[in-house]
Amino acid sequence: MTLFFQSNDISKEWERIEIALGKIKGGKENRAQQWADVQIRKFLPFQKEWKETEGELDISTMVNKPPFETWEKMADKMAQFFISTETQTHAIEKLSKLKQGNQLLEDFLSEFVTWKELSGYNEVALVGLFKKGIHPALV
Repeated sequence: MTLFFQSNDISKEWERIEIALGKIKGGKENRAQQWADVQIRKFLPFQKEWKETEGELDISTMVNKPPFETWEKMADKMAQFFISTETQTHAIEKLSKLKQGNQLLEDFLSEFVTWKELSGYNEVALVGLFKKGIHPALV
């Protein structure tokens, strides 16, 4: 979506959220569509007020608040909702077993970053796992 926003010069957070929610389509179980429908219902009162606002948008003065403050926060919520328990468990296992060993720090970091997003761990837990996994001389 980020590339879509860049190529179409869409920089306003609310337009990004509006477009992204509109592009979510359901799969076999229609879980994605159900999630998007709930978020759209939360977004509609804000959207109506936003469209009627002239000039610079000041959310603090608005009656209806958006369900997400930014596109990035919406993407984070989507990731939290759609990551399955099995995927999260697998990522946690990978992170706890991940060791730098003889590989370059950059290679270790790249693999660590891949699994950290799926784990759902907070920053404190991730720092602990990172320190545990890198070569002892680097700690």
